[in-house]
Amino acid sequence: MRDAVAERQRHLARELAKAVQLAVESGELRPDTDARQFVFEMFGLVLAYYHTQRLLGDTGASARALAGFDRLVEAHRAPPPKRIPPRGRAPLIPAHKEVPCPPPVAHE
Repeated sequence: MRDAVAERQRHLARELAKAVQLAVESGELRPDTDARQFVFEMFGLVLAYYHTQRLLGDTGASARALAGFDRLVEAHRAPPPKRIPPRGRAPLIPAHKEVPCPPPVAHE
């Protein structure tokens, strides 16, 4: 029985690592993300949740586990791609910036 449970856990870890690697390849996570380390840390959060919530009865364990997962993802999130304006067009000016107008030209 132990061997079957261990094999199932190894299979789960491999599949999760594949999902993390897909997120790296699609640009959602940084290229230097170690998929196996990411999964290891994720399992650590799950085990901490089970221990804290089930054994200790801490009702806040779920919120802490979710916060930990959010931090894990944020630590590996890829930065947003830089927006390049189309060729031949001036870059858009954000609405919150004031742009001074040139003084009017006097006509004689």
